[in-house]
Amino acid sequence: MIPKEKVLEQLRNARFSHKRWMNYAKAIYLGLPVDKEAAPLYDTDCSFGKWLYGEGQALNEMPSFNRIEELHTALHDVYMNFYKTWKEPVKTGLFSNKNKRQKQMEELMKKLGEISDLLVEQLRDFEEEIKNSSRQSF
Repeated sequence: MIPKEKVLEQLRNARFSHKRWMNYAKAIYLGLPVDKEAAPLYDTDCSFGKWLYGEGQALNEMPSFNRIEELHTALHDVYMNFYKTWKEPVKTGLFSNKNKRQKQMEELMKKLGEISDLLVEQLRDFEEEIKNSSRQSF
């Protein structure tokens, strides 16, 4: 069992880790140099995912937990498509795909942002749920 205060601390750290990951994804979109390891592709490899599928499992019986997991998985699915599009070579000349590629990246980045916002909101709600719980450990 993990004490409530420790769970709340872990949850805040996990939310912060997600926001940092999202900033790296935005940096990639903007064309800034980013170490590939800073924004892992798979939902089990990022810091948030390591918490979610590790210590966070102590909370999996709580109603909000499944929604958080669903959003996190969806986020990485969109990011995988974004990353593949980003890595796709840009064709020039008559068969240029530059505009199409840029539009796809914009749409995927928008979707990524929307899912990220939902995830952060859900994490805040989850934190409140834990704070208001009569349980002192999880």
